[in-house]
Amino acid sequence: MNKLKIVGMTLCAGFLYFSAAAQTISLGPIGSFGGSWVSVSDSSGADKLFHPAWSVGLTLIYSPSEHWGFGLDARYSREGSTFKHQISGTEVETTLNLAYVRIPLKAIYFFKEYGDPVRPKLFAGPSFGLLASAEAEDFDQTSFYNALDIGLIIGGGVNIRLAEAIWLNTDLAYYQGLMDISNDDIGLTENNLNSNVSLSVGLAFGIASNKE
Repeated sequence: MNKLKIVGMTLCAGFLYFSAAAQTISLGPIGSFGGSWVSVSDSSGADKLFHPAWSVGLTLIYSPSEHWGFGLDARYSREGSTFKHQISGTEVETTLNLAYVRIPLKAIYFFKEYGDPVRPKLFAGPSFGLLASAEAEDFDQTSFYNALDIGLIIGGGVNIRLAEAIWLNTDLAYYQGLMDISNDDIGLTENNLNSNVSLSVGLAFGIASNKE
């Protein structure tokens, strides 16, 4: 519960900080699609298969200078993992579906200059995930997983100006969880870490005198 309070306080502080500097803010919708998997310390020879992952939400960017910015997203994210393994000589496929409210905080470096129609960028930072649900083969597994996931996100992308103060943002990102998502309190001892690769597309609308 203390971890959840820390995340909440971080979000409140971030929004207050961004609000105080509205003249350099852009805000808009964002969505992503990619693949996710769970790294299991004891996979018992299981093979990982492609597991589709997607997210939708809002993205907010604060750009205090020409080349540096800070991003804050709030997304509903569907993740998980699909495994293929052998049970008594029979091949079995198991799917774990996880849903999080994801809050990535990103430091962003923008290439080129204000006013350029295309601006490449690199970004990195921590990402917090609040578990919304967990299902395996249509059975509720929420109690088997921790309420909070913390990891790192890194990636790059391009911002394309569509009109005055309107940008199309495209990002390719990799997320690596740093915390065991399984709940050891109920006897799960494996070290399970979330990972995913995603392509995001969004629109950013400048507020006030945003220059980006």
